[in-house]
Amino acid sequence: PSGPGKDDGVGFVTAIDCKGKTLISLGGYSPKKPLELSATWRTATSAPAKSAEDKALVDSACKGADQLTAR
Repeated sequence: PSGPGKDDGVGFVTAIDCKGKTLISLGGYSPKKPLELSATWRTATSAPAKSAEDKALVDSACKGADQLTAR
């Protein structure tokens, strides 16, 4: 964004599978398009974290996740 409070940023929402080290894109937003999440993201095909940036994201987000309880 060009400054605090400005609505000119872009972004993406991504689900991370820590066990599989994969990513699923849920949606995104831009100045011309409000946040829109995919209604079918749970059945979407995940993609392996291949780039250094994606691997770093998975490592950072999943640190300690194996210690959390799951239902």
